[in-house]
Amino acid sequence: MRIANGKPSLHVAGGLDKSRIDRNYTLTLFYLAQVYTKLNQTELAVKNCAETMKRQLTFGEYEIKDWAINCVNIAEYFNKNGHFVQAEYCLTSALAILPTDLT
Repeated sequence: MRIANGKPSLHVAGGLDKSRIDRNYTLTLFYLAQVYTKLNQTELAVKNCAETMKRQLTFGEYEIKDWAINCVNIAEYFNKNGHFVQAEYCLTSALAILPTDLT
């Protein structure tokens, strides 16, 4: 941080690292999902978890097992609330990321 005109300003030598900002934002969404889960605010937890998963998939930064388990958990939420098409979509997404050679 540097001081300009008596006010602090954020300045990173060499510019901003967009990939680092993206990773930190994804991590923040993940933490929010965890907090909302602990607070029993399921809808917000699912929303933040789904956004986290979307970003992980976009950037190719996810663990297959964890990602698939989260799909199943979100599908369970949708199924419980009568949103069967969304539940099916989540389960299909979980299957789609699994490797084809599971031998």
